Amino acid sequence: MNTTFQRALIGLIGLLTFSTYGQVYKVTNASTHEAFYLAGSIHVLRSSDQPIPREFYEALDQSDLLVIEADLSNLEISYSILSKGIYPSDSSLLDVIPKKLANRITKYCDSTMLRAFPYLNFKPGLLDAFMEAMVLQDNGFNSLGVEQILLDYNAENRQITLHYLESVEEQILMISKLGSKRPKKYLKKSLRKGLNIETYIKATVAAWKTGNSRFFNRTVRALARESASDYNLILADRNKSWIEHDILPLAQEGLKPFVVVGAMHLYGKDGLIKSLAKRGFIVTEFRS
Repeated sequence: MNTTFQRALIGLIGLLTFSTYGQVYKVTNASTHEAFYLAGSIHVLRSSDQPIPREFYEALDQSDLLVIEADLSNLEISYSILSKGIYPSDSSLLDVIPKKLANRITKYCDSTMLRAFPYLNFKPGLLDAFMEAMVLQDNGFNSLGVEQILLDYNAENRQITLHYLESVEEQILMISKLGSKRPKKYLKKSLRKGLNIETYIKATVAAWKTGNSRFFNRTVRALARESASDYNLILADRNKSWIEHDILPLAQEGLKPFVVVGAMHLYGKDGLIKSLAKRGFIVTEFRS
């Protein structure tokens, strides 16, 4: 698998692909008044989307630990890892979706670079990730995003410690489970998104440029309505795990982490902002 596909697969987790720079938030412990920073990112960028807001750099300058979702420095994905998102040799998507939908998927995928892949052997979540990757490349999203910009800045200017919330293997496993409950509905949505990507991009970039958190709150609620299992896989379960096993322990150690994750993780009833507020933190926008 070439590096372009590997990068897309690692970063593009279903609807998490289109995030926003969002505001950077300052998270303050109401009792100790110690603070750290939290921000929403977009995992891939177009050249026209740069530069990123200076608040990102200022928050990093005031932190002693950079926390991101996964280590992208090693993009080698073994077949044993990737196979989690592929059906066994004796089955395929044709066994779980109607022939009419399979024909539409075939027509769509054959019009992209996916024609070189055995895409009908991909489970719904993996196929969706690759479909999205193809569309993003066609629309100029060819580079790594906010996280890589911050990693480069850190390497050149700060050299603070890095902490990863998940492994690449964990992300691939999560992708492999997406859409498994209702593959027909999931892939029909994937096709709609691909065929209407220009409208989708326009709306999302507009929300990013204006810091429109309501847009992302609506997106989170829509995901929860469409599939409770996918919502839990993508957002709720991961948010809870990150807070309990990473963010709170790091903050309690007296460290000042700068936590940068896909922006949809910040919003909604299970979002990091509300979850941290419930735990006694004061979350405010960080302005330079």
